[in-house]
Amino acid sequence: TFPFLDSTGAELSLGNLLTLVAITGHGKSLIKAYLTRRLITRGKNVLYIGFEETKEEFNARVGRGFLNLTEYQLNQLTPEEYRTGLREFFNKKNIKRGQLDFVQVSGMNVEDLTEFTRELETDKGYRYDAVMIDYSRYLTQKKKTKDTKDYAEQEYVFKKLKEFAMTPNDRRLVITSVQANRAAYLKNSSPKLENLAGSMGPAHNSDLVLGIFRKGVASQSNKQ
Repeated sequence: TFPFLDSTGAELSLGNLLTLVAITGHGKSLIKAYLTRRLITRGKNVLYIGFEETKEEFNARVGRGFLNLTEYQLNQLTPEEYRTGLREFFNKKNIKRGQLDFVQVSGMNVEDLTEFTRELETDKGYRYDAVMIDYSRYLTQKKKTKDTKDYAEQEYVFKKLKEFAMTPNDRRLVITSVQANRAAYLKNSSPKLENLAGSMGPAHNSDLVLGIFRKGVASQSNKQ
């Protein structure tokens, strides 16, 4: 999925859990859109579960990359022109196009993720090779007490995400993201494992943790 991982032994595959780490505004959603495009242009079926954006916003973000358009140029297209542009892109590239479904929800218990995904697959008539979750803090633990700590819940959520990815005879690539902690805002480089907000649950359960940093983008603390 990432060219720089080729032949390194760290290539992503079915059953893997990838976690992206960044501070606010430093590209978590951009990378997930990039990965979505990479996957469906390889014939993979992708389910994208969104919590913070609408389907229209998501389609625009993914479609811009295919059509190589600015946001302004994309906004000038009619819906039919947009669909025609995508068809022409895939026909021109002679690409086997995978299916892409975006579902917007307000939140979800992590225990319900498997059933939620399988119900969609039954309705659509195909299975998903990859599930994108944007992003992990909207996944919660169903059975918890008032004494359950945030870090313990995050550890539990990521354990369940890895189990979901590794389901026997139903393995998937699962991609999600977490927010970097406050210390990362003071740095001028990609977040490291010590910058994971909440707990080390993402690191313990993920096959790959990738820190993201956009050069030239000031952090929120630097803007104030």
